[in-house]
Amino acid sequence: MPLCENIHRIRTMQSETEISRERLRIPILLNAWTTANRIDELITLELAAERVRTTQFALLSMIHVTEPVTPTRLAAEMGVPAATLSDRLRELFELGHIRRRPNPDDGRSYVISKTPAGRRALDRAEPAVRRAYDALIEELDVTFGEVEVMVDKLNDALDAALAKRRRSTGKPRRQRYG
Repeated sequence: MPLCENIHRIRTMQSETEISRERLRIPILLNAWTTANRIDELITLELAAERVRTTQFALLSMIHVTEPVTPTRLAAEMGVPAATLSDRLRELFELGHIRRRPNPDDGRSYVISKTPAGRRALDRAEPAVRRAYDALIEELDVTFGEVEVMVDKLNDALDAALAKRRRSTGKPRRQRYG
């Protein structure tokens, strides 16, 4: 079913009950885009239950996994423009959760790593994150590993499609939707 028809069906539904009775077939790109919001809400709820406020938690976690990492690589790993990443990094620098050091491989660049304060923030969040993972695993009817493989494949395909598109048209300006 075309995207426009699905959106029209959503708008013309009689009630939330009707929506829950019939799982709409939402196109994969739109569906995957909404997944990030659901993940963010699940983790945010668990962090709140733990009384933990961890600013830019996903970014701090990605730095932890990839450190030491350049801003360019970090932006690519997260799939965000460098300018957006720069704004988000500023907040973590101000909190003292990350630091920059000269890049030993390229003197014009720097690498980012977490500080002891950043490590403590991640440690405080760990029980909440574990509960979010457990809640998700409990609801899946496939293994978590299978989901991870498919998400990796989706991201690899998206990266390849983006790379081709950028080569053929030049890097497009980011569009605003709404």
